[in-house]
Amino acid sequence: MGANPTQELSSNTVEYQVSGSETEVNTNEDEDEFEGQSDEAEDSDVDEDEAFETLSQIIDHAISLMGECKAELQILDLDAAIFLLCQVLDRREATQPLNITTIHNLASALAIRFIYTDEIHNLVESFTLREKIMEFLNEHRGAQFGSWLIEDVEGPCDSRPGSWRYRKYDTNCEQDHPVRNLYHIVRMLTRFRDSIPMDVIISVNFTLNLSLAVLPATHPKRFAALMTHADASYARFLHTDNVYDLNNAISSLEDALICGSGGDSEISETRHRICIMLAARFDATKRVDHLQRAISWYRNMNIIETGAERHGMELLRFANELQQQFDASGDTNHLNTAISFYRQGVVKIAPSSDNHFNALVNLSSALWTRFMKGSQQIDLHGAIDASKQALALQSSPHSDRSLALNNLANALWTRFMQDGQPIDLSEAIASNRQGLELQPLSHPKRALTLTNLANALATRFQHGLGQTTDLDEAFSLNREALDIRAGSHPLRSKSLNNLANALRVRFDHAGDQSDLDQSISLSRQALELRPRPHPLRSSTLSNLAVALYTKFDYEHQQILLDEAISLFRETLTLRPVPHPLRSKSLDNLASALSTRFEGGGHAGDLDESISLHREALGLESLTHPLRPMSLNGLANVLQHRFERDGIRTDLDDAISLHKQALELKPSPHPDRPLSLNNLANALLARFKQGGDADDLDHVISLYSQAIKLQALTHPLRYSSLSNLATALVTRFERNGDRVDLDNAISLNKQSLELQPLSHAGRSLSLFSLGRALIHAHSLAGKDSEYLEQAITAYRDATQCLAQSASLRLRIANSWIFHAQKYQDISAIEAYEVALQALRQLKMVGEALELGSHRNTSAELSDNLKRLTLDQETSRLNRLNEEWEEGIREARKLKGFDDFLRSPRIASLKPAASGCTVVILVANDNCSDCLIMTSTRIEHLSLPRLHNSVLLRLGNLIQTAISRSPIPPSLVDQTGDRIVELLGEERAAKFRHGLLGSSDGIFRAVLSMLWAEVVKPIINLLDIKKSSETPQHMVQWCATGLFTFLPVHAAGRYDDELAVEFASDYFVSSYTPTIGALLARPPVGPTQKLKMMVVIQSSELKSTVKELEKIQNHVSSDSLIEFGTPGNPAEVEAIASRLSDASIVHFACHGQQDRLKPLDSGLKLDDGLLRVSRIMKEKMQNGSLAFLCACETARGDQKLPDEAMSLAASLLFSGFRHVIGTMWQMVDKDGPTIADAFYEELFRGPDGNPAPEPDMTKSALALHVAVQKVPAKQYYKSFEFSLHLTTHLSLWDSIYLPALHPPPPPPPPPISPYPSAANPSFTYSSYSAFQFASHRLSAGRPSATSAAPPHDP
Repeated sequence: MGANPTQELSSNTVEYQVSGSETEVNTNEDEDEFEGQSDEAEDSDVDEDEAFETLSQIIDHAISLMGECKAELQILDLDAAIFLLCQVLDRREATQPLNITTIHNLASALAIRFIYTDEIHNLVESFTLREKIMEFLNEHRGAQFGSWLIEDVEGPCDSRPGSWRYRKYDTNCEQDHPVRNLYHIVRMLTRFRDSIPMDVIISVNFTLNLSLAVLPATHPKRFAALMTHADASYARFLHTDNVYDLNNAISSLEDALICGSGGDSEISETRHRICIMLAARFDATKRVDHLQRAISWYRNMNIIETGAERHGMELLRFANELQQQFDASGDTNHLNTAISFYRQGVVKIAPSSDNHFNALVNLSSALWTRFMKGSQQIDLHGAIDASKQALALQSSPHSDRSLALNNLANALWTRFMQDGQPIDLSEAIASNRQGLELQPLSHPKRALTLTNLANALATRFQHGLGQTTDLDEAFSLNREALDIRAGSHPLRSKSLNNLANALRVRFDHAGDQSDLDQSISLSRQALELRPRPHPLRSSTLSNLAVALYTKFDYEHQQILLDEAISLFRETLTLRPVPHPLRSKSLDNLASALSTRFEGGGHAGDLDESISLHREALGLESLTHPLRPMSLNGLANVLQHRFERDGIRTDLDDAISLHKQALELKPSPHPDRPLSLNNLANALLARFKQGGDADDLDHVISLYSQAIKLQALTHPLRYSSLSNLATALVTRFERNGDRVDLDNAISLNKQSLELQPLSHAGRSLSLFSLGRALIHAHSLAGKDSEYLEQAITAYRDATQCLAQSASLRLRIANSWIFHAQKYQDISAIEAYEVALQALRQLKMVGEALELGSHRNTSAELSDNLKRLTLDQETSRLNRLNEEWEEGIREARKLKGFDDFLRSPRIASLKPAASGCTVVILVANDNCSDCLIMTSTRIEHLSLPRLHNSVLLRLGNLIQTAISRSPIPPSLVDQTGDRIVELLGEERAAKFRHGLLGSSDGIFRAVLSMLWAEVVKPIINLLDIKKSSETPQHMVQWCATGLFTFLPVHAAGRYDDELAVEFASDYFVSSYTPTIGALLARPPVGPTQKLKMMVVIQSSELKSTVKELEKIQNHVSSDSLIEFGTPGNPAEVEAIASRLSDASIVHFACHGQQDRLKPLDSGLKLDDGLLRVSRIMKEKMQNGSLAFLCACETARGDQKLPDEAMSLAASLLFSGFRHVIGTMWQMVDKDGPTIADAFYEELFRGPDGNPAPEPDMTKSALALHVAVQKVPAKQYYKSFEFSLHLTTHLSLWDSIYLPALHPPPPPPPPPISPYPSAANPSFTYSSYSAFQFASHRLSAGRPSATSAAPPHDP
């Protein structure tokens, strides 16, 4: 059996905690009021005052122009670029080069936004990032800062504020790929830069340069002019990247700081700008001392940023709203933006604020959610870091601390499931315990924490890191959580799911069946509460499937495995790549398919299982905690394929994989015994192939280790004990060490003590014990007690209920052998067991045959119907496997060597002891004819009657009997094609003008059959023409397209001087297979004659006369009549009496359904007696069936080798002789044929009427009946006589099957879907001899599919 699927613990729901109360922020900033003073002007002349007034106007104009420039800037582009930079920063590892580059660029962009918006938080954020850059540089002393900036794709990133230029970009990246985001960032920043009107900036700069040169230091406009000049120079720097412009801006700001007369606000504004300009100079020069000076200026300012706090709260509100939108829509764009806002909000809010704590908690939740969506490890690590930061801010017992503990525990558990580090799991358990201590019984989140702690404890036990007490505590915690979430609680399904898991895990450890049953029940309840598209439906589906799979492992009810597979498939569809649990779902489905293959499933199950396990391994890292399961599963299925195909590399690979899995399961891992057993099984298989004693010793050692690690109550301990016992017996048989044998006997007994009487493996364990005891008896001597104990073990083994026919036969065969060897009287009992097993095998064959009649073309859109059909298919395939295994075991019995085996040619010759058997084999290139007599087999090649010709001949016959006008175009096309295929000389009868009527067609086709088939056979066998009734009998066994041609009616009808017919030389009949002729019918009847006659007098008036003719030959007390007054011909009444009759005679309409041959039938008063209904009856007394109805012997043109006709259905049901027609007949001919036929059949040896019919004369009786047709009709009126000849000759189609035909060969593995695995078999690729072998050896042909040929 494949590796058991592992349980799946429900994902821990993370609560998104939105800040309940926010710190109120004063939105009215205190403003320092400055009282203006009038300057005491010096005495000056009027011209100077006018000049200064003009200069003031020029400065005001320049300031106005600069204000207009700022208004025209594309600030939205700058905002968008900053947002994208924040996203890039969120998604990168801190150690990656792109991180420091992004920090640098984001700081520069925030500085620019401060210059043009005066929002102080931009300044604070910018210098917070600058300080991170400084910390980075201090950690990497000696390195140039520029060397750390990313070289993106091609060419370095120039990170100066005005120069976000990347020389080449890959714009085909994924939408949120960092490189693609950088492309958009550069584009937006470039657009912002280009929105600066440089012509105006140059004009302003030039004007202010001139004005400042003459403006006195004390002039009231000087400060404004210097500030405007600094802004213009900075704008010019952004556009030109020229540090000269930046230095001018800094110089102007320093002058403004000296002359500033507006008070503290102007001084602060100036200092802010100087900080920005100094930092921009660092961006341009990459000199660390420039950055140090800028940071020093910033720190000396001691900025109080109330605006940043307010902005941070706005960001958090936006983030919470986006989080809620993501919860509702699942749109990851909302989640990504929320995370970015959470990060920005954390930076802006003071650490001492409760809102800072809440922001970290929500950031942790959001990052964990994004990890579950995209499996990016950075998100998982970020979630853990955010939770730890939050916990560091709040000391116990803060009321909200439990939320951060829950998120931390959840993220740590998730990381453990990814990386398998025990410290993460330990921390998760500790965090959950701390959180639970902070939550009283009434706490709304207590159930969540209970659930998470229970899951973590169960995980610790399952990974071999805990104790049994972990399981008990997990069960108790889950039960408490379920009690809290009673009734319609929205999370009740979660608690149901988790409690179900805990129960199943406890069952795996302790083996209490009630735990497993309760687990399944709870999982079904949880699934009902999680309809599509519930996000946790996949978890419940998987858990229920695992529980059902586990139950199947103990009860072997196939419906459990089939449902588990269906649920595993649905789970997999809900977990696309990169879902973190996809690998587990792949392994679970693979294991279940492997198990079904072992139980007789499709070969495709094994191939799919290998593919799934390989895909799972491809998704798992070397330290992934589920990797051992994937390794183990793949190893098991490769070993199965080795057992199927014998490819040694599969076995070697399996051993290697088992060793890798074992290394990942150190003691006391609970699954280590399973890995030890699996590796031992693979090594044992290699020992059986190569015989290396070291392998066998290693096997015994591994089994022993597994037993030591399993508790006395371990549910699989019995299997380990049995495996070790088997290996010890194998070593004993090799080395003869009595200690090995004694230990094996003891181990088998221990294994049986652990298996209840109903256990599925008990039979095999008893068989193994019996074999070991037989060895002990052979050592102990004649009078030892071991023989009696062995016989008792054999007897008990065969009486176990849960065992197959093949296993019972195998045990019985061994029992018979040893009982006879040691002359024990129980041999008779053993033979009786073998016969019982054969009867059991017979029921398997009958179930297979019944299953082959099912309707597989039903609508499969309904999943429930598809599941039901899949289950039925699996059942039939298991039966087929059981059939084949049973046949193999039966052939081991003495005298059963050839049981149901294809007989050799020599053994088939008796079929031709009283006749000549002619097998017509249709093929594409050249057809063949095999002629078998009791002394020889001859071969005739039929090169001109290949399938192309046979098809056209058959179509011509169908056209002739259709009674429809024959289209000239069809005649011309057919004639031309036959002439083309056969040549002018041989196809002369098909020349234009000779096929225009039914007479012409019959004349041409029957003449060709005479010349190409019948006449060569007559010449080869030297059969003489008879003027009376011929004595020679020919059994035709037609195949392929020959089945649609009346070979028995072949003759020369167009030569009045040399008219010859096949019936002049021999009496014809047909047989479906040669095997049907091997068992001859008895000479006389075994019971009193009962003859059923069914007529349809309401529509066929001549049938009344037909019945009267029959009454003349059969006594009334032997007749059962239907269709007469008082005895209506009803379907069920007739079908139920078929098994009582020796002879049945139907005089009614026949109906052939070409699309569904099993729906063909005989028309009765209340409906159609279908082929499918007839075949359900077993006619134990049936000797003869006479079908005086249309098309009763006509099969399906698409499946010519399938005996699907009405006549064949009666033949298969048990009648030993059947007479039928291939096409429509005339009503008035029935009485004539019936009278002549039964007169001859009831004729005694003395020529007088006899009370009982001679069934061996059925073919002769029909031949005689044909000859009694009035000569004037047969010869003088050619058109009418041809019709009668054709019709009566077809009556000669008699089937002579075996008296007791052997059981049918098993059908191939059955697919539930039409044409998937049951295509009709085509014999054209086989030689004539191969095909004949099939026809010689086949038993009753299947009604749905042809068995492939076998070599004789």
